[in-house]
Amino acid sequence: MVEKTTVRPKIQDLKIGDVLHVGTEEKGEIFKVTKLGENTFIYDQGGDLKEYGRSVMAKNIFGFAEKYKAVYWITRENE
Repeated sequence: MVEKTTVRPKIQDLKIGDVLHVGTEEKGEIFKVTKLGENTFIYDQGGDLKEYGRSVMAKNIFGFAEKYKAVYWITRENE
């Protein structure tokens, strides 16, 4: 079972291949972020994939957390 938390993780602490899932308790996953490299992240919202750097990705996650009661959980890309 994956542990969910309301504490926003630091994306720079993610390892390459980690997938950060962001959502709410009510709706589940809203989007996910996959770390591809030190400063390369893939933002996946319902199959719509976009590549962002670390600062833009952090801003997207922070913006979501300001509007909603966000929950976070981390998995590995191959799980």
